[in-house]
Amino acid sequence: MTLMFDYSRDLKSAFTLARVQTGNDVIYDCRDRKYGEKDALVDVASIWLTNVAPR
Repeated sequence: MTLMFDYSRDLKSAFTLARVQTGNDVIYDCRDRKYGEKDALVDVASIWLTNVAPR
């Protein structure tokens, strides 16, 4: 299982869960709007997630 956190945000929001994957199965991805994540997280996490975990 891979757990990906975004730690580029302020101290209060540091280490926010951005993606969970086991094998080829994506369990959670903050870019998926069904999770209702705030735009601030989606915007910043998308910068690096696009490179390490493209959709």
